[in-house]
Amino acid sequence: MRGTGSRLWDREGEVRTVLPRGARGVPDIAEHITWQQDHGVQVRYSSRLPPGAMVLTEAGSVLTTGLRPGSTYVVVQDARVRPAFSALAQLLWQRAEVPPDQCKDVPSEAERQMLRMLMQGLTDSAVARQLGMSDRTVRRVVAQLMERLGAQSRFKAGVRAVERGWI
Repeated sequence: MRGTGSRLWDREGEVRTVLPRGARGVPDIAEHITWQQDHGVQVRYSSRLPPGAMVLTEAGSVLTTGLRPGSTYVVVQDARVRPAFSALAQLLWQRAEVPPDQCKDVPSEAERQMLRMLMQGLTDSAVARQLGMSDRTVRRVVAQLMERLGAQSRFKAGVRAVERGWI
């Protein structure tokens, strides 16, 4: 099973997978998930996935009607359809749950609120006023968030916060 998709991790760019929430409890699947994570795949879980399976790439998409033997599948390579599948993949990723072992970096609700305000263009002073904090506290928290996100600018911090599903 590991060899069948190994070419995906050899490509440049990130590989993400959203799995049904119950997948963690199946030993063979849990072992494979760990292997994927060890090879740089980002994993999240959801109880709201469409039926079947989807592989969404820049070159095209593979959609199945199920995961049992005999399931049918279709390969979609139409460039006009790819943006819709890309949007679907992004939406599924954003709505999926971060695995418990990756929750240590997840921001508090107050930090999320601060990030949302900053993304709306509010200044540190405006955020401080709305949250009842000092300007200095807001600057300190923003600096800590930027460090956790590995971002050199506030813009990049916003991009990475969205990518991680923080906001």
